[in-house]
Amino acid sequence: MTEYTVESRILPDGQWVRSQRKPGVVYRSESSLHELRNIGATPSHTIRIELKY
Repeated sequence: MTEYTVESRILPDGQWVRSQRKPGVVYRSESSLHELRNIGATPSHTIRIELKY
């Protein structure tokens, strides 16, 4: 994929957190209602896999 920079926050009142995403790196997060915004100069593309228990 591509390298990109995003800001994310957990809704309804979380603080914005900036992170740099790199191609080939796997990221994990807990389940949550969240908002993302791409603030970099390149488009962002993500493959998301959600595990169901």
